[in-house]
Amino acid sequence: MRSGVLEMMSSSSGILSSSSAAAIVALNLKEAKNWWSDVNESPVWQDRIFHILAVLYGIVSVIVVPSRFQLVRIQLRVPEYGWTTQKVFHFLNFLVNGVRALVFVFRRDAQNMQPEVWCLHCVIVI
Repeated sequence: MRSGVLEMMSSSSGILSSSSAAAIVALNLKEAKNWWSDVNESPVWQDRIFHILAVLYGIVSVIVVPSRFQLVRIQLRVPEYGWTTQKVFHFLNFLVNGVRALVFVFRRDAQNMQPEVWCLHCVIVI
């Protein structure tokens, strides 16, 4: 829509002055900011974005599942070493990505939690 206005202005006045071209660019930037504000304030968009992130972290966690089998295989082959750095790394990759996926799925519930620690902190501060 803005390009149509730009074409109309350039055809009617011949060549746009640099100040009016700058004003049009600034207006386009302002509209981009308004678009982001609309997306940022929309619960529907937020829910969709967080669900997409949950799915992506879930996929990463599922891809890391074979590394859990790798943990078992390493443990069966060399049980005397215990928990090596490699085993801890594979386990934590699976655990962290799985927890991230769950956090994004239950984001609304997590935001509405009011733990007692915060209430005690408020009482101590007061």
